[in-house]
Amino acid sequence: MARYFKIVIIIMFMSNGLFTYAQIANQSCHLLTINRSRDADIISYELNINDKGNIDLQNPIHIYWLRQTEQNQKEPLTWIQNKYAYGIKFIEGNNTQVDTNTNSVLKFQFVSYNKATLEVRKQFDNTYKIFTVFDTQEIEVSNIYIQFNGGTFWVPTITEVKINGIKPYSGDLISAVINP
Repeated sequence: MARYFKIVIIIMFMSNGLFTYAQIANQSCHLLTINRSRDADIISYELNINDKGNIDLQNPIHIYWLRQTEQNQKEPLTWIQNKYAYGIKFIEGNNTQVDTNTNSVLKFQFVSYNKATLEVRKQFDNTYKIFTVFDTQEIEVSNIYIQFNGGTFWVPTITEVKINGIKPYSGDLISAVINP
């Protein structure tokens, strides 16, 4: 009977997640994806979390391709893609301290579009979300869609960029469109 009781206690600990922290501590937290009209491949942005559960400030956001056209292979961005298209640049002042007014941890911009600043904010449930402001409306960003219409490798013709997300206070879905 005592052995049965010990097994039940161990199962309860495991089901409550007490043993799972060590397994997920080094994993990344999904932040957002970029889908494009060119193909089914996706660019994914994930927050890198270290062993202590904090953001890895040496490499806070990991960006990679999820090649759905090639059996969901993960591939890093090329230097050109990182430098001129899908890469990000961090705003100075990023640190591990959470801004108590906004819960902001990191601020960044896309290298290809510096008119919008995105913020990674820590939520009450210890998850992280990306927020931006578009036409005075705050958006919790979940996905960005880029519509291409020809052009060249170096100068693509982008007809629309759609930012999809949620209004933080109402939970309503929202889409904001940028026509470059």
